[in-house]
Amino acid sequence: GHQDWSEATDPVKLYGRLSEFTQLRQMVLDKQHRLIQILGMAGVGKTALATVIARAVQPEFEFVIWKSLHHAPTTHTALTSILQFLVKRTGKNIKLLTRTDEKELLIEQLQKHRCLLVFDHFDSVLCGDQYAGYSRQGYEAYRELLQTVAEIAHQSCLLITSREKPRVMGVEDYHIYSLRLNGLPLSECQQICSDYTSLTGTTEEWRSLIERCDGNPLILKTAVAYIQDYFDGRVSNYLQYLKHGRLLFSDLRDLLSQQFERLSSVEKELAYRLAIHQKPLSISQFREEIMLSTTQQFWLEGLDSLHRRSLLHRQGGNLSLDLMMKTYINECLTEQRDNFLSKPKLEIVA
Repeated sequence: GHQDWSEATDPVKLYGRLSEFTQLRQMVLDKQHRLIQILGMAGVGKTALATVIARAVQPEFEFVIWKSLHHAPTTHTALTSILQFLVKRTGKNIKLLTRTDEKELLIEQLQKHRCLLVFDHFDSVLCGDQYAGYSRQGYEAYRELLQTVAEIAHQSCLLITSREKPRVMGVEDYHIYSLRLNGLPLSECQQICSDYTSLTGTTEEWRSLIERCDGNPLILKTAVAYIQDYFDGRVSNYLQYLKHGRLLFSDLRDLLSQQFERLSSVEKELAYRLAIHQKPLSISQFREEIMLSTTQQFWLEGLDSLHRRSLLHRQGGNLSLDLMMKTYINECLTEQRDNFLSKPKLEIVA
């Protein structure tokens, strides 16, 4: 087969995720699921999992093409690049590319050839400052492409990674599969920690560190690197520091700040109200909490949007905010408490 990995990141070690890998591999290969979405917070391992899957299944496909949308290329740029690769390798006339409807030509190619397309960082072409999943202005064609790929019969598969779930309407779920990645369980996080043999800590100290990082591989690796460099390699020293200092170092803080700024004003208020509670809230408790709020009539849309962004956890009828976002909001609140008390609305500045 033919592969274009020119826009892929270097392969990284994948920790755990065996059941997710097995499940997704099967779905990529079954010819029923035309659109597969790997969703989750920054750093949780979406790209790593997509890379491992795409490389594992490449012998089964005529074409594997990886596109990074991190810098938000226009659909014209992305589709032209994909079509040029496909058309060159199939020996067809390159003049085909002068047709105006690139989407139509791409679907034709997906019908004729067994292709795996990967769109990494799909959230880069989605809009911030409103409810999750809508396209940025000028990038609507990406969402239309997802819709078409899911609706029209072909023998290929489009795999996307995204922090937000795109809104694809009116399509039978039978052809779309979404997998939300949460933090890794304790045993798999310990594998990450075991790579840093120079660190010392008791089992309980490691457990505490992993819980504070919410099982997020990127956040855990960052914390471990800081412990190595600034805390004499002792987990206990770092945990002691956390009693008075920040969990989130500047790079992680920037990441969460960017994600927070993408929220609509309704979502910011709902996130704030969830963040200030230690324990999860039931739906009725939450509705009581926002009874006098200006967001009261929009609470359901706001919660749905937070869930699309993997920021809301729902378990047994209870609601809680993603631990890292909760930590970020509470750290900002601690710094700006006086400022917050004088303002009726939440405005967080990183």
